[in-house]
Amino acid sequence: MPEPLHYRPHPRIAERKQAGPPKITDVATAPPDSAWYTRFNANLAVVITKGVGTMWCAYAFAPSRSQRATIRN
Repeated sequence: MPEPLHYRPHPRIAERKQAGPPKITDVATAPPDSAWYTRFNANLAVVITKGVGTMWCAYAFAPSRSQRATIRN
């Protein structure tokens, strides 16, 4: 009969409990020595994500917003 499996938690779990969840600004900010357009894009993504919730949500609603804008013109 096979031996039962024993649970071993991943070592990253303990590190994650101490550090806490990642923040948007910690992940999405560009390094200060990068090009201006890279920093601009990263900052724009942070602003959009804070306003909408996720970039996927922004991508989902972007086509509907652009279609409305073209219909009005």
